[in-house]
Amino acid sequence: MKRRLLSLLLCAAMAASSLSVGAFANELPKDAALSGSTSVEADMARVVSGDCGDELTWELSAGGILTISGKGEIETTPWDQYKERILEVVIEKGVTSIPEYAFESCENLESVELPDSLRFIGRAAFGYCESLEEIVIPSGVREIEEEAFTSAYLKKIIVSSSNKYFTSVDGVLFDKEKTILMQYPGAKSSKTYRIPNTVTDIAHSAFAYAKFTSVDIPDSVEVIGEDAFFNCQQLEEVSIPDSVKEIGDGAFSYCYSIKGFEVESKNKHYSNDDYGVLFNKKMTKLINYPAALKKTAYIVPKDVTIIGNEAFALSNLQSITLPASLDIIEENAFYSCRKLKAIELPVGLEELRAGSFKDCEALTEVTIPARITVIPEACFDDCTALKTVTLPAGVTEIGNSAFSTCRALTDVHFGGSKADWEAIKIGSDNKYLLEATIHYGKETPVVPDQPNPPADPQGTVGDVNGDAVINNIDAMLVLQHSVGLIDDTKINVSVADVNGDKTINNIDAMLILQYSVGLIETFPKA
Repeated sequence: MKRRLLSLLLCAAMAASSLSVGAFANELPKDAALSGSTSVEADMARVVSGDCGDELTWELSAGGILTISGKGEIETTPWDQYKERILEVVIEKGVTSIPEYAFESCENLESVELPDSLRFIGRAAFGYCESLEEIVIPSGVREIEEEAFTSAYLKKIIVSSSNKYFTSVDGVLFDKEKTILMQYPGAKSSKTYRIPNTVTDIAHSAFAYAKFTSVDIPDSVEVIGEDAFFNCQQLEEVSIPDSVKEIGDGAFSYCYSIKGFEVESKNKHYSNDDYGVLFNKKMTKLINYPAALKKTAYIVPKDVTIIGNEAFALSNLQSITLPASLDIIEENAFYSCRKLKAIELPVGLEELRAGSFKDCEALTEVTIPARITVIPEACFDDCTALKTVTLPAGVTEIGNSAFSTCRALTDVHFGGSKADWEAIKIGSDNKYLLEATIHYGKETPVVPDQPNPPADPQGTVGDVNGDAVINNIDAMLVLQHSVGLIDDTKINVSVADVNGDKTINNIDAMLILQYSVGLIETFPKA
C-alpha cells in the first residue's frame, strides 16, 4: 500500500524525537542497562549491542558506527531506538538480506558499507536518511524493493559494474536492461531530465522529491508507477505519450508547480481537458488537477464517477462543482485545498475515503449525502473553520480523527433520532464533534411499509411507491429521501427525479405534491 504524505511526516517526527532510555528499560538489548542513570547524554556515550538474526549480531559504538556481523538475514532491527546516534553503517561479509525499513529515517547516517554477500534490500531500507548523499550497491544484490533509497537528500546511486541485475547511469538506478527506472536521487541537481528510450516502467516513487523543472517521458514508457513523481515541487509541465497504459495512484501527488498535463491524442487510456486536467480516456475518473493552475473555480465534467487520490490536493480553488454522476471521492482528494469555502456533495455520492477533505481550512459547512454510511478516518481533519455538519440518518461509523481539530464546529444536524446517534461507532480524536450541539431529525411520520419498488425505469414518473397513484404519500417519501431519512430501498429512484435535473430533492417533492392536488398537469423540466 502506498505511503501517504502523513506517514512521511510521522516518520520524520519519530526520527527527530529524543526518547528517554528509561522508557525502554525492559526492552534494551544485552549490555544496554544503565546503572543509576537514564539520561540521553549517558546513553549517547555508551556501546550497545545484541542479536539481529539467528547468526547475526550488531554493535553500535560510542562514535556512532553500527556494525552488523555474522551470516544470514537480518531479521530484527533493535537499533531503532538509537537511530539518531547512527552515523555510519558497516554490514560485514556474510550478511545476505536487509529487511524493509531497517535504516529508514536515520537522519544522521552519512555513509553505508555493503558486502558482496548481500542479495536483498527491502522496501525503504535506506529511505528518508537526511544526511546520506551516496550509496554503493555491491555485485551480489539481486533484488531491491520499492522505495529502498527514496529520499530528498540522496545525490547519487552507484552500482558495481559486476552486478548482473542492476546498473546506474549518471547516478540513476535501473535494472540491468534499463527497462525499469527504479530510483532517481531526490537531491540530484539537474533541472531537466530525459528518460532513456529503453525504459518501459517508471517504478513506485522513482522520481519522488526530484528537483527538476521538466522531464521528458519517451514513447517507450508504458507504466508510470504509484507516487512516481511524488512531491516533485519544481516540476511545471508533464506530457504523457501515447504509449502509456497505466498511471498509478498518486503518480503526480503534491507537485504543486504543475501548470497542466498534455496527453497525446492517440493515447488509448488517458486524456486531458482544455485546462490541462488529467483524466482517464473516458473522462469518468479525474486523476489530477494541476495545483498551479490559476483558476478560482472549476466544474468537474458531467460523466466523472471517481475523484482520484490527491486529485485536487494543494489547489487554490475556491469553488468546485461536482457532477450528479459522482460515486467515489478517494483518499486525500481535496487535501489542503485551503481556499475552498464550500462544496456541495451530490446526492448520489456513495463513498468518501480517508482524508478526503483534510486541511480544507476555509471550509465552513458540509452536508453528507444519504448514501454515505461511513465518515472515514481524517475525512475533515484540520478543517479549522468548519462550523456546521449535516449527517444522514444512515451513518453507522465515524472514523478516528474524522473531525479532529475542527475547533469551530458548533452544530451537527443528524437525520436520525438520539438513539440512532448513540448507536454510531465514533472513533478516537473527535472531541469537537462530541462537544457540538446535536440537532436530531424530526419524528418520521408513520408510513406503511412498502415492498421494494420495481427498478423499472418505465414506471410512472412521480409514483415512487409503485401503488399506481401519484399523491402526497409519494411527495412525502421523496422529501424523506432527500434529507436522508429513508434510503433507495423505500422508493423507486428511477421515477423520483420528476424535473429531470439528475437530483432527487425537495423540488421534486414539491412538484409531486402540486401535481397530486391539480396545481400542475405535467412535470416541468429543469
